[in-house]
Amino acid sequence: MASYSHNLDEQSMASKRSIEQAGAAFLASLNGKKTAELEDVYGGDVARYLEEEGQPTGDSGGRYLKISVLDSADATPKIISWFEDAWQIAYYSKPASERAGADARKAKMYFDPDFDVAIGEAIKLLTKNDVYNLRVVEYRGGQPCEDVDISSYVD
Repeated sequence: MASYSHNLDEQSMASKRSIEQAGAAFLASLNGKKTAELEDVYGGDVARYLEEEGQPTGDSGGRYLKISVLDSADATPKIISWFEDAWQIAYYSKPASERAGADARKAKMYFDPDFDVAIGEAIKLLTKNDVYNLRVVEYRGGQPCEDVDISSYVD
């Protein structure tokens, strides 16, 4: 198995890289064959390629894409990572007074890059009996920036 040249938590994720910055790093890391394929399939639209091919890290809107030894300009595998705008949906499955133990005190959370989907999921969660302290928080560049008032989206 190939050893990748950096890990997600250290270099690029810590720098809160945007998709534009990731695109530049991605292009600089590719060999000519992969660059030609990108041009043929995606019309050279690097951002679209990253959006479609990138995988979520599951944290703060982070995404990444692995570049294999075969596609790398210097024949070393790499990971290109970036942050997209995302919405965190977080809640507890018990009321505060009943949260005993580490698992009960840990919020359930996930991220969605689509605002409408995130709000739709939050509204569905409001109808469940085991959802407490539900929050939707907008993340930009890997950082929380604004709470969304869910009540303004409920009929």
